[in-house]
Amino acid sequence: YGSATITITSDVMCSLGFATSGNENYESLLASTVVPTVQSPGAGDEHWAALGDLAGADSDLFAMARFGSNLYVGGCFNAIGSLVTQGVAKWDGIRWQALGAGLPGCVNVLTVDNAGNVYAGAGVYLYKWNGSIWISMRTFNQEVKSLAVDNDGNIYVGGEFSYIDKWDGVAWSQLAATNGAVYSMTTNSSGILYAGGAFTTVGGVSASRIARWNGSAWTALGGGVNNTVR
Repeated sequence: YGSATITITSDVMCSLGFATSGNENYESLLASTVVPTVQSPGAGDEHWAALGDLAGADSDLFAMARFGSNLYVGGCFNAIGSLVTQGVAKWDGIRWQALGAGLPGCVNVLTVDNAGNVYAGAGVYLYKWNGSIWISMRTFNQEVKSLAVDNDGNIYVGGEFSYIDKWDGVAWSQLAATNGAVYSMTTNSSGILYAGGAFTTVGGVSASRIARWNGSAWTALGGGVNNTVR
């Protein structure tokens, strides 16, 4: 298929959509995720039922993030369910709610920190929703495609640009240069950052499209994978 998907929760769980090399060196990488649907009793995986009256959007969805019982979604929509809003919305378990007036363009990625602040990558822009207003945090030179947050509240940003940047709440710093886009990032409960994309080097270390940062050094995950990780 030419791509792979990482979905990681808790202490690093990973699913890759094609064959890899060096699997014997990988940490226990299995997958789980939260989705806004439930499986019909007795049905196969191909049969899904709507969760309550969860209505769809009028255009593409690209991102989801959960905080408590709230589900945040992002995409290119101008309406979701009966709610008119642009690009981003919250499902509280009963109804869709707007986050201000929404965001311009398409929201590619979302993440939420431990305080409930929502971060959104929309085109080349990074925004923060503090519960009341959207705050513009930064403009990048190409599209933001990946976000991650650790337990200390550090925000990691990757995208079509050839680097990973970190916001520590006070200042920006470059965590690593890459030779390709970074499309997927996540952290585990120990603060380890995992990054996947189209790169073959990150922070000067050879890593075939997937790597990890332990707070002081980058390392490859085995032999990596043979195509883009998203």
